[in-house]
Amino acid sequence: MSWTISKDHTGNNREGISGTGKDVDKTTPDAEQFHTFDDDGDPAFSGWLVDDDACPVYGCAWESALSFAEYDVGATTIKDHRGETVIA
Repeated sequence: MSWTISKDHTGNNREGISGTGKDVDKTTPDAEQFHTFDDDGDPAFSGWLVDDDACPVYGCAWESALSFAEYDVGATTIKDHRGETVIA
């Protein structure tokens, strides 16, 4: 399980930060794109994540990426590449 921020919409220069130190990008097998947002709906971070088989669907990596964004910039929501809310 890991995630990597590819776009920092806050201007805090967080591109390249990874959840477990393992970089994930669009070429990583089973990678999914994520987007985090604050409570006003403004974008915070976007990136790529991948869960391992031990995690439930929309589980570990999604929660971890949102937890980082929540701690760092107060993000409250994470969405998938279709704009569907995964966790709010």
